[in-house]
Amino acid sequence: MQKVKKVLPFIAAGLALLAVIFLALPAGKAAFEYWADGKASGFALIFGGDLVFNAAGEKFEIELAFSFANFLAFLFLIGGTVLAIIGVKTENKWLKIVSSILFLVAAILFFCMIKNFGVDDSAFDSKADAKEMKKMIEKYSTLGAGAILPAVFSILAAIVVLVECFFDKLFKQAN
Repeated sequence: MQKVKKVLPFIAAGLALLAVIFLALPAGKAAFEYWADGKASGFALIFGGDLVFNAAGEKFEIELAFSFANFLAFLFLIGGTVLAIIGVKTENKWLKIVSSILFLVAAILFFCMIKNFGVDDSAFDSKADAKEMKKMIEKYSTLGAGAILPAVFSILAAIVVLVECFFDKLFKQAN
């Protein structure tokens, strides 16, 4: 059973890696008025990129800006992974608990990803136009798999780290 305990943080790291991979999927979908099928990946919502719409048969792109709040979700995911692996090497329960907290905060931020993006103002005539476009996108947007799956994998990683942290107590109670 101790071998299983040693492997659990690496399972959490694998779940975190899956979360990062799934950020490539569309994290936000938007459709309003005559604009249809607007999609942006999780990486585009974090680091900036294009939100691509089909508008009246033509492709229309809105440039997204870097989002610090979404970047925090990414950092917390990476930080949780690093602390989980260091925690197993040092046998420090507090590192593991902090790791699971980071995973849970990352999951919450991934679920809020569609509200925390930025629109690049340079493509608009004024900042007011950019803000109006952001409000319109927020109003008609839904979360996609590129935000939901990383959040779910972050929650699963937090659970795995907590099980590993309290493995001995859980196993003793089962006997």
